[in-house]
Amino acid sequence: MTMTSARGRRWAAVLVPALLGGGAACKEAEPECRAAGDCAGRSFPAACTGRWTCEEGSCQGVCDRVACVAPADCEILSPAQDCRSRWKCVGGDCVASCAGYACAEPADCAARPWTSACLGHWDCAATECTAVCDGTPCAVSDDCAALPWDRTCSGAWVCRNEQCIAECAADGCETVDDCRRLDWTLLCGGYWECADGRCAQQCSPFMCDEQIPFHEPVLDADGRLLPWDTADGIVRRALGFVERCPADRITGLPWYMQYCDFRYQTMEPDPWPHNPAGLYAMMVETLVRWWPYSGDRSWIARIRRPLDLLIAVSTPSDYDWPRVPYASADNSGHYRGGSREGTDGIEPDKVGQAAVGYLRFFQTTGERRYLYEALHCARVLAEKIRPGDDSRSPWPFRVNARTGEIIEEYSSDVLWPIVLFDEVERMGLAADDERAARAAAWDWLLHGPMRTGVWKGYFEDVPLDAANENREQYTPGEVARYLLLRPDLDPEWRTHVPALLDWIKETLGDTDPKWLGATGIREQFVWRQLASSHTARYASVRAMLYEATGDEACREEALRSLALAGYFEQDDGVVPFSLCDDSVWFTDGYFDYVPHFLDAMAALPELAPAGEDHLLRSSSVVTDITYAPGRVEYATFHDEGVELLHLGFAPARVLADGAPIPAADVPTAGSSFEFDPARGVLQVRRVRATRVVVSVE
Repeated sequence: MTMTSARGRRWAAVLVPALLGGGAACKEAEPECRAAGDCAGRSFPAACTGRWTCEEGSCQGVCDRVACVAPADCEILSPAQDCRSRWKCVGGDCVASCAGYACAEPADCAARPWTSACLGHWDCAATECTAVCDGTPCAVSDDCAALPWDRTCSGAWVCRNEQCIAECAADGCETVDDCRRLDWTLLCGGYWECADGRCAQQCSPFMCDEQIPFHEPVLDADGRLLPWDTADGIVRRALGFVERCPADRITGLPWYMQYCDFRYQTMEPDPWPHNPAGLYAMMVETLVRWWPYSGDRSWIARIRRPLDLLIAVSTPSDYDWPRVPYASADNSGHYRGGSREGTDGIEPDKVGQAAVGYLRFFQTTGERRYLYEALHCARVLAEKIRPGDDSRSPWPFRVNARTGEIIEEYSSDVLWPIVLFDEVERMGLAADDERAARAAAWDWLLHGPMRTGVWKGYFEDVPLDAANENREQYTPGEVARYLLLRPDLDPEWRTHVPALLDWIKETLGDTDPKWLGATGIREQFVWRQLASSHTARYASVRAMLYEATGDEACREEALRSLALAGYFEQDDGVVPFSLCDDSVWFTDGYFDYVPHFLDAMAALPELAPAGEDHLLRSSSVVTDITYAPGRVEYATFHDEGVELLHLGFAPARVLADGAPIPAADVPTAGSSFEFDPARGVLQVRRVRATRVVVSVE
């Protein structure tokens, strides 16, 4: 086992008895990992906050920060990856001072990140970029008291690193951008103002002058909104951006593994708390749709890395909620809770959501460690369920994982634990207490929020809401989708699904004529912005309701609303969250955006590219797929299920596990298929078969 510094330097870590809990000293451990998750649970052999990685079969600890008293304490660190750095000790942390960039003149240094703790400028001295502090030297803050205040924000002069620094107050501002990092604490939609040097929250029914963004609206003959690009084009452009996602200069992690969002006007990551559990679960939901649709296997490896990190930095095994994923994190790349629930805080609904991701990734790859993590999360959720009522959900929204202390009682989002228990049951692995937990959660969902309309408690960054005043549309939208995919679970789905969508439209929908026939969806009461992902979700579920019922009004609303959601995407694949600021969330812009376009194509196959072959939907996870001219071959995890394909050819035969299967008009208790030549749509029903070949000959 080796140890890695924050900047890449490794050293051997001798396993002493204290680390192993044994007596005699031991030799260095043999390599025994294939991924970071295999190292989880080991004692961290260094005096730093860090995380485990697996490189060349060896567990390696990576320091995210190194504490110091003097610069000499930082000598264990090698130079930073992005400059020939010198290490300084600032505020008890080792900080790289990038004073080693080569230059011919000061202008060569202008683009370098400013890492000094003072206000200053770059100079070019002896062909190296040198940070020069401007200002007045000091020993204590009182030495700065006579200086004139030259900032427009409210604040005071303080002495930092022997130099006077003009420091704005916590709520001080020079422009409204300075306010965006502050917590929004009002239970209303609104906006920040910078007034008299201080940030102020202003409630407003709308956040800004919202209009159809980024592209000239395309209209049909009746003046209704049409898409500016195909659903396939929207999806490919967005995922293309993710494939090119920038990496953090220090950790080397792609932004989506360290930050929840970035600002498209500056193309810099936003230091808002990260949301790993929900985000990575959504990445898997994207994978299990996109990979069968496209045949692009590279996305399996792209999703594996975040899941491995999420597993590796789960809660410690001696916590009250042991070895479960964190819903929130800081921006270091090391996860230990954060945001509103604080350090050690978790959200049980995200435990279920991430575990569904683990399970589906196992079904995709066959790698059993993801199955073990999913089953462990299911056991923890079954153990922790409690009786629910109108003010307490079966699992609390927020809880301290270390102590078990409840931070916030109510979350309507019990769906993901239910989906987890359903999938474990489908695999024949459910225990009696998991079946009981699933039944209790389902009963509470039907007689709780579906009766009261108290849909709240999904978004991890909203203020604590003990009075349950907030409302959000994510959970009712996903419940409606699940009921359409599994109508066998609810005999009243034909009543419940329209009611859920109508509630979303009435509570957070916007049907202003400026949307040209579309319904835009606002995220929640706390953040009442018209949002890209939520409009796309609503559109896709309306399309699925049309598919299930034939209701033409649903089809019309789905087409217009999906078109509106598509206008949020810019030409370079950047998809902002809303029309009111420049934040681009990896959930709302990508992994809770792309799946809805793929679902819409499955519900409305005419949206799929004409003349092309695509598997649009499967009731099982797809484990393999190949596309060739006049031929599609795929395999599934479960041996019974239904697939929907859009084909550019008329199939002459369909094989299931090597045997020809009949058309659906031939009575059979086994597998069958049905092809609609006018639409180019093939439906395959499998019975005791996992591999299907569709061919033109």
